[in-house]
Amino acid sequence: MEERINTTLKSFDLRLVSLRKECDIEHIKVSIRSKADVVSVAADFENHEFKIGTLDRNLVCIANDF
Repeated sequence: MEERINTTLKSFDLRLVSLRKECDIEHIKVSIRSKADVVSVAADFENHEFKIGTLDRNLVCIANDF
């Protein structure tokens, strides 16, 4: 029984090693960084926050008018 468990564990380990070779995590991270430039994403978020703040102020003004 112990031998079968060890054989199964070795088989799982070999599969895991092959999956790691197929999925190069560092390459994926580099690709994501190049596609989503940190500076441009931060600028976009800041722009969205400005727009949300403007809409919030406008909504408060409209509510006060009523």
